[in-house]
Amino acid sequence: MKATKDAAGRPQFVDIPQGNILRKSDQQAMNYTLRGQLNAEKRLGDHEVTGMIGIEQRKTTGGATLASYFGYDGQALLSKPANLQRAAMATRPAFRDANEYGTGINLLNYFDESSSDRRFMSYYAQATYIYKSKYIATGSYRIDQSNLFGVDPKYKYRPLWSAGMAWRMHMEDFLKDKTWLSELKLNATTGLNGNVPLSNNGPFLILQSELNNMFEVVQPSYFVRTPENQSIRWETTRSYNLRLDYGFFRNRLSGSVDYYVKRTNDVFGQFDADPTLGFNQYNANTAIIRNSGVDLLISSVNMRRSKFEWRTSLTASFNQNKVLAVKATEYSNSQYITSNRIQRKDYPMDALFSYNYGGLNDKGKPFVYDRKGGRHILDFYGSVTDVAFEDLIYNGSVTPKYVLGLNNQLTVGSFDLSFLFMYYGGM
Repeated sequence: MKATKDAAGRPQFVDIPQGNILRKSDQQAMNYTLRGQLNAEKRLGDHEVTGMIGIEQRKTTGGATLASYFGYDGQALLSKPANLQRAAMATRPAFRDANEYGTGINLLNYFDESSSDRRFMSYYAQATYIYKSKYIATGSYRIDQSNLFGVDPKYKYRPLWSAGMAWRMHMEDFLKDKTWLSELKLNATTGLNGNVPLSNNGPFLILQSELNNMFEVVQPSYFVRTPENQSIRWETTRSYNLRLDYGFFRNRLSGSVDYYVKRTNDVFGQFDADPTLGFNQYNANTAIIRNSGVDLLISSVNMRRSKFEWRTSLTASFNQNKVLAVKATEYSNSQYITSNRIQRKDYPMDALFSYNYGGLNDKGKPFVYDRKGGRHILDFYGSVTDVAFEDLIYNGSVTPKYVLGLNNQLTVGSFDLSFLFMYYGGM
């Protein structure tokens, strides 16, 4: 903390009292939900129809406050006054052997307040048709509205839907007499899902307040946290799934195989802006990403007694993704590309790039090769010397492509014991 010193060189705590600092944070969140729903069900012979239609209104508010007590004595429950005006000023330190350049304390680390308000309106409907308990067709449709989007109706009102069919194959006559087969079900689904941005996005200019301590008297100041963006829209994912559920020997052995293809449009991300507008970046819809893969699940009941049971589950996930399109960014220098997770077209998400390092030259300076074998000593701050993106080496993705898991659960009476092994791999 900031201190002065007397003639003997001993520290004197004037602006900030010596002792403990107690910081108290108070957070609260309130959720309101109002729903009206109508359910219907009808059975006629081999036909069964169920459905529902409804409307839902949600509001989520939150807030947080931070207060601090300086020179706090927890035994006496006392704190001492602090001269926060001077403590926040940038002054030269009394003990320069520890730090030559003095800085003021950031008051937002000790006193702060924040609030959020998110509102949603939803209209939804869902229906299911079952024929002979073997053939199932489902469908759902909903429209969501949010105060996080602009006034343009094509962005504000986003219809989301899903449709699917299922076939309970084990109930067919040609499989009904197979006593070892407990379940065999084929599912096919497709749909369009959506995500909304975080609270600090959307059609409103959001400012963040802070205190400017560069002057003798601390002044309030503001900076643009999120600029107005009337064109921000839903992040949507179109998905296709094909799933097979199975069970054998009264489900002593069961599991599923799930193949999926997903295409996500309008992915949320940071986009560069003209800094003369008052901000460097803003949140926008920046990319299109494709995901595909297979999920496997195998579960078994290895042992079952009156007071003891042992279960094992094996899971496996194999995923491949690719960035199909992405908005260009001005941060194209090689230093930024190699030190950050950025999305590049025709590469997987979180692609990792590195230099073709050549070692040290005859003057002891590190250099890198370009794709033609030329040598470059990188310099990003003086007379800029850089290599092109094509000169970098692609090293794979930092996100694993393969995830395997093995879980064992032991049940003895009312007690459960489980242990899990996980494997992450693939570049």
